[in-house]
Amino acid sequence: MLAFALIYAMLTFVWHYDKSGYCPPGYLGPGGLHMNMTRLNCTGGAAHYVDLKVFTNNHIYQYTTSSGLYNPDGIYHVKISHDPEGLLGCCTSIVLTFLGLQVGKILIAYQQPVQRMTRWVLWGLVLGGGMGFIAITLLYYVVDVKNWWKNGQPFHFAGMNSILLYVGSELGSALVPWNVYINSSSHIPHLALNLWTATLWLIIAIVLAKKKIFWTL
Repeated sequence: MLAFALIYAMLTFVWHYDKSGYCPPGYLGPGGLHMNMTRLNCTGGAAHYVDLKVFTNNHIYQYTTSSGLYNPDGIYHVKISHDPEGLLGCCTSIVLTFLGLQVGKILIAYQQPVQRMTRWVLWGLVLGGGMGFIAITLLYYVVDVKNWWKNGQPFHFAGMNSILLYVGSELGSALVPWNVYINSSSHIPHLALNLWTATLWLIIAIVLAKKKIFWTL
């Protein structure tokens, strides 16, 4: 796991993949209009460069979400075709999967709440950025140990119909009332829309649960 983390860190933050120096190591931004157009074709940084060399541009995801804000209508003629789940991203995915496995193994191997929480907190502190371990420790204490937040309501309803919510969100992503056209370059309207969409799907999940309608495989 350390090897995968090291590979990602070295290629992302140390490797000078752009010999011209135009795209510096460590740049992870959207390119385009970002930083006053000083990083026009640096979208995705080293991760995008690796994908171009391995898969070529013809086999990379062409509809990067950042293009709507940083290359509106394609008027700046910049290349924004970065795949957020590219080859280099597999390194971090492997590490995160391993960490998730540790959470589950601790949950199964240790029965006492204190034993579980101390190990989760230890993992979180050792990793520094492992906030997921800290978060699950706090939620476990509040929801399961103290029962201060019964069943994590209302968010547990979403987990009861996760497949239906996933399929529905994919099919309805471009439809009213889940989505409306926003002609703005600001993040705030888009954030508000996403919060509204998530809330609406949560309400749908609650209604379906009350009616005992569940979609399972």
